[in-house]
Amino acid sequence: MYLSSVKSGSFQNTFSWTNLINNKHLTIPVLKFSQKGLPLFIGKIRPAELLVMSSVDQWNEDRLEGYQRERIKEKNREIKDFLKNCDIPIVPPIIASVKLSSFIPTSDDYGQMEIPIIPGNISLIDGQQRTGGFYELFYEIRSEGKKNKDHGDMILDRYAEFLKFEIPILLIDPQLIIKKLQEKNSLSDIKPIDVERAFFFVINKTQKSVSSSLKDELAYLTISAGITGIPAIEKDRWRVDLVPIVNELNKEGSPLYGLINLGGSSGLQRPIPLTSFVSSLKPLYDNPTFHAYSQEEKLQFLKAYWGAVKEVFPDAFAQTKQYLLTKTIGMYPMNSLSADILNEMLKDGKNPLLQSDVYPYILLLGDLDWSVNASEFRYFIGRKGTGRGYELLKEAFQKKI
Repeated sequence: MYLSSVKSGSFQNTFSWTNLINNKHLTIPVLKFSQKGLPLFIGKIRPAELLVMSSVDQWNEDRLEGYQRERIKEKNREIKDFLKNCDIPIVPPIIASVKLSSFIPTSDDYGQMEIPIIPGNISLIDGQQRTGGFYELFYEIRSEGKKNKDHGDMILDRYAEFLKFEIPILLIDPQLIIKKLQEKNSLSDIKPIDVERAFFFVINKTQKSVSSSLKDELAYLTISAGITGIPAIEKDRWRVDLVPIVNELNKEGSPLYGLINLGGSSGLQRPIPLTSFVSSLKPLYDNPTFHAYSQEEKLQFLKAYWGAVKEVFPDAFAQTKQYLLTKTIGMYPMNSLSADILNEMLKDGKNPLLQSDVYPYILLLGDLDWSVNASEFRYFIGRKGTGRGYELLKEAFQKKI
């Protein structure tokens, strides 16, 4: 009722809501703990409770108030699909501030937090996109219930499963934290939103994203283990198919041995990030012939192709710092061109899996200068630059055919 009225803009004050639910409280078993003297509580909450009671203090450009970013609909839908389809729909803890509450200890640091069921009483600090995913799931289930009344039992089962889901939540009581801060620093004007904003900043500023190469490796290992339904993996599933091939290209006996940084680790002196190499293979992956190849045949073609490249441009592999070929600006165009060379070889009746057959096609580009100081590719940067690099490479190749 509350969600529907809020969406339509008809529900104007919390007093009506308070009367409706007769001043009831949500009771959450919690563990109280302390970090540098600041009291924090960790417990669990169900989606329905979170949707009714949570609010987001979004950044306002005109008033310079708030702190949260906008909800991202696409991200919310991804989380909804994750909750529906993944075998392990693990939702990390949400961090929130509770405006009105009371902690009732039962033993030592264990106890119960009583939170009045008032809309907006829980302010989300970290977790609005996850909460948005539950919003999307709730409305989808409700919509299905209206459209498919003949499948009422099945929809009720889904709704019951939705209601049983438990979300870990770390709660801060800003008033308690303000009291502690005032004892230490004599702060008089600090407000709850100031505390929430500080937590939000610390959480988002101190988190370091996992490297893109490591994400690709982890996605591949996750799918290999048989775990599916993770939207971030499923929407770029083609990458998972290519990761094990690129892993093999980095092994001894491959022309690219030791040149690919598989996990994005720093200090390895390997010029080709796995994630960049995988991305650059998309035009080749979309080639019907290459796509129809087995994994072993895909690997053979790439070994033959890059083996021929290394044979034509040996200095670029011996002195990688002095040449652009094994850097992003060179590797992207070369991998894009591989799809064109594959088509040309098939038209000529050649075997793309043999380096000796690939070599004459790469030799047509033998007069290109890949040196850092003189190459015409040296001015290209970014995705547009790699695209222009491919155009130049293709022009040079077509002139020689």
